[in-house]
Amino acid sequence: MPKTLAEFRELEKVQSNRRLPDFVARDVMRILQEKAWVFRRVGTSALTFRDALDGKLMNVRMPVLLIWGKADRLIPYEVALRLQRELPQAKLIGLEGCSHLVFWGMP
Repeated sequence: MPKTLAEFRELEKVQSNRRLPDFVARDVMRILQEKAWVFRRVGTSALTFRDALDGKLMNVRMPVLLIWGKADRLIPYEVALRLQRELPQAKLIGLEGCSHLVFWGMP
């Protein structure tokens, strides 16, 4: 959890090629601090993928669209390929030059 704007900027670099205005970054940091337990849990789950890649995804029968940045340094594109293999109805769109925050990097 970033506690300073400089720490936030380091985290931001890992997730996106774009930069939030300082006032937005400070607000995001405030929300991160308020909901820290949620973000820690999501982060732990996302980094290990123990919740998602447990063999249960094969039961999903609805169409799934995975949109992933091929330059994602936080959760590599290889994970998207694994998810696609485990989700029988998945379509994967990989975006060249896009990092973790797809909606921010390639609106």
